[in-house]
Amino acid sequence: MSQKNTALSKNPNIAIQDVMDSIGVLRNLYIQETDALVDADTQTFISLQEQKFEAANHYQSGVESLLKRKDEMKHISTEKKEQLAATQKEFSTITKQNKDALERMQRCVNRLNGTIRRAAKEAANKDIRLSYDKCGTIKKGKNKRISIGINETA
Repeated sequence: MSQKNTALSKNPNIAIQDVMDSIGVLRNLYIQETDALVDADTQTFISLQEQKFEAANHYQSGVESLLKRKDEMKHISTEKKEQLAATQKEFSTITKQNKDALERMQRCVNRLNGTIRRAAKEAANKDIRLSYDKCGTIKKGKNKRISIGINETA
């Protein structure tokens, strides 16, 4: 899905509808992304990122265009104003749900990273060999540094 940043209609009512349509596209992508996060479906999540980026840019371009024409937008129909308000309210709700799902997934990833680090340290500590220093004292290699890296790309 490739959306071009085309100019909005000269008719304010049609321009508002165009922006609401771009909100609808972005809304649907956020719903799909939220579902993918809830289902821990990383392939779907990753596949949506380019589309989401394009849709967000298209939406931003439309909003910027409307803001430049704010005097004209004062004359849109009451029906369009109400539709836009309802669309924005629903979009805000979906955006919050998406943000919450992203934050929840980030917390899960952070916990998983911590678990992996602890397990690696424990495994490394189990393999510590005892050695003796020149005075005959047992030395454990507790100051041994461990480096762990996690590749988060799937």
